[in-house]
Amino acid sequence: MNQNSNKIRYFLYARKSSESEEKQVASIESQITELERLAKQYGLTVVRVFSESKSAKAPHNRPVFGEMMERLYKGEAEGILCWKLDRLARNPVDGGTINWILQNGIVKHIRTFDREYLPTDNVLMMSVEFGMANQFIRDLSSNTKRGLNSKAEKGVFPSRAPIGYLNDKYHPKGEKKIIPDPERFPILRKLWDELLERECTIETLHTIAKEKYHLTGIFGKPIERSVIYDIFKNPFYSGMFNWNGKIWQGTHEAMISKEEFERAQLIISGRSKGDKKRKHNFPFVGTMRCGECGCIITAEFHRKKQVNGNVHEYTFYRCSKRVGSTCKQAFVRSTELEKQVLKKLEEVEIPHDFSEWALGLLRIETDRDKAGRDQLLSKFQNDYNKCLQRIDTLKDMRMNREIDSEEFAVRKTEVETEKDRIQSSINKLDKRVSERLAEFEEKFSFAETAVEKFEKNTENKRTLLVSLGTNFTLLNKELIFDWEEIMAQVRTASKEAKKLHKAFEPVKNRFTPRDYAEMYSASPTMGGRRGSNP
Repeated sequence: MNQNSNKIRYFLYARKSSESEEKQVASIESQITELERLAKQYGLTVVRVFSESKSAKAPHNRPVFGEMMERLYKGEAEGILCWKLDRLARNPVDGGTINWILQNGIVKHIRTFDREYLPTDNVLMMSVEFGMANQFIRDLSSNTKRGLNSKAEKGVFPSRAPIGYLNDKYHPKGEKKIIPDPERFPILRKLWDELLERECTIETLHTIAKEKYHLTGIFGKPIERSVIYDIFKNPFYSGMFNWNGKIWQGTHEAMISKEEFERAQLIISGRSKGDKKRKHNFPFVGTMRCGECGCIITAEFHRKKQVNGNVHEYTFYRCSKRVGSTCKQAFVRSTELEKQVLKKLEEVEIPHDFSEWALGLLRIETDRDKAGRDQLLSKFQNDYNKCLQRIDTLKDMRMNREIDSEEFAVRKTEVETEKDRIQSSINKLDKRVSERLAEFEEKFSFAETAVEKFEKNTENKRTLLVSLGTNFTLLNKELIFDWEEIMAQVRTASKEAKKLHKAFEPVKNRFTPRDYAEMYSASPTMGGRRGSNP
């Protein structure tokens, strides 16, 4: 202990973050109690106590800390008493400031519950501690974001459920879901029916919600008009949700169908044509958006009677356009759009005999993968069990007071992060081996018959289109989308198969698996070696 410390005046600073990642840190009251006991033990003079509940991960975010720093510069105290160094700073700006005032003698002594810092100390050690505190926050933020994205990938909305649903509180952590609110869910379903059947405005729905159904918000107050508007614009009710700028397929129970949601958007925008419009079949409505303004692509039917008595009927797709929109995209005739869809389906079309040969190779590869998978899975499981043992050891150490609560929280977070990473690897490994073949079989089967089904209209054309990929848009009358991963591979295989058929069709019109093996082993584009055995 510094012998001159009893001549120094101290500011006692206690902080607890208001954010969830620091719930393990001792409370402000307990910090003050322990530090006052420490001051009494060493005869330290505390002239003022500063405390606040603010995160220290960003600079200039703590008014109480800022006031303390100003008073230190004025010379009202020469020392700081705090629980740990990371209570003072968790970012490089504040950490550098503390380091600077200590080096320059503005502060002559910093005392924590387990050590002290002096102007003559090696500044590297303090810099390392502040750096570790900052890195902890960065890692924690990264892990939190990764955890939320992981929930989204699993189909669980990683935030508060919208009105009509509840966040499940009773399942174990990692298994929590979003469930229907038994009180508000049926009321909101009735409101959707009111909108779809009566094609009423948001103002009318707001009145119905308050006066007919007495709908209240999550805090029991009368529902606001803006909330009603948000409800009927939210894709969550159709089984989807928006997270980080992407639309995800949710696992929660949908309140309405996707078709009902899309029709509701047209009604809200004032562009619905009522029953007359709905009697026509527009298979691609609701599947794509405008490439210029992002609005939903809708469809219209027109009948034109000429002077000579002939009647011509037209169906075209166009941007639904928000009120006041300046979007200049032109309409696309349904016949032209169907030609584009058919062309995309033809890009993945493959012969049945090629499909049998390719799937045969995949089955052989899958059997090989399973052997390696079992070995890798055993290693992952062993590592996972070690993480569980480490967590149990940390709990025992904390119970025996071998480590404090903050160190326990940090080390436990590190182990749980590793455990989650291993569990994710196990899940991906299981899916890769067990589902890969099934997915390819499904996509190859689709590719064999999709064109025929589309031309003969034996299956919903909308279903055939959305099976190809995601993010469908219309821009300058052209259909654009992102190919689904496996479908993109089928598309590549289709291209190669067509090349081979074109080269060999004059010789024979039917190929066997042996024929394909011979042709592919001789095909440079497929990576084969000319003259190799099948």
